[in-house]
Amino acid sequence: MKRFIQSIWGNACLFQFAWFFAVLCAANQQGVWGAFMVWLCVLIHLYSLSRERQLNELLLVAVCFLLGILVETLFMHAELMIYPKTGLMDWICPLWLASLWAVFAITLNHSLAWLKNHTIWAAILGALLGPLSYWAGARLGVGVMPDPILSMGIISMTWFIALPLMIRWSQRKIESSLFIF
Repeated sequence: MKRFIQSIWGNACLFQFAWFFAVLCAANQQGVWGAFMVWLCVLIHLYSLSRERQLNELLLVAVCFLLGILVETLFMHAELMIYPKTGLMDWICPLWLASLWAVFAITLNHSLAWLKNHTIWAAILGALLGPLSYWAGARLGVGVMPDPILSMGIISMTWFIALPLMIRWSQRKIESSLFIF
């Protein structure tokens, strides 16, 4: 099982499962269960790695999760996406949403590792596929995009920068002098 999870297809499947589970749970006002499953998938992924790789991968997951909180909270306050209020810390993005950034991080050294030497492709794919994820989430009922053209444009520009940045972070080791840059 570890070998499958570490494979390109296993890693991609684990991410897709976590994404769909979290989005469908959130669309049914069960975002906590979605976040739980996302983190369970992250733990399964970490368990499949050697001890030497676990700490670097965990740090990458944490940094991407924090970036997700920042970006999604900004998107939320800019009303690029509107999510149902949960009554719990409505000033910050929902946990399930930021958690998707964490589970996305597990793809950077695995199913998306081929992007490490292709910064331009990472930027282009981020600009094209990033907004499609939000559009799909909105279509599945997780939130509303009040101005789709503006939202998709800003989300596209954000992911044009975010994916190459996360790819760069994935290449860093803990021993590096500065993880973020």
